[in-house]
Amino acid sequence: MFRMLCGLAVVSMLSVVALGCGGLSTEDATLRCKEEREGRAFFFTDELFKQCVSCYEECGDDCTAVATTPASYTCESQAEATGSGGSGS
Repeated sequence: MFRMLCGLAVVSMLSVVALGCGGLSTEDATLRCKEEREGRAFFFTDELFKQCVSCYEECGDDCTAVATTPASYTCESQAEATGSGGSGS
C-alpha cells in the first residue's frame, strides 16, 4: 500500500513538472477543452474544440482563449510577440 501511494505521489509530481515544460498530452488537452466547452457550450463549436486541443498540446498552460468573434485560442507567447511586434518603431 505504501509503495502504491509513493508511486502516485511521484506520478503527480512529474505531471506538474511536465505542465511547465511545453504542451500537454492529447488526453490532458482534451480534458481541459471539455471543461471549457461545458462553460460555453452554445458557442463552443467542433472547430473551436479542435483549435483548443491543438493549442493546449502545443503550448500547455500558455494557451489562452481569445475573446474574438469567432472565439479562438492562442499561446500567450505568440500573442505577446504579435502585440509587441506592431509597437516597435
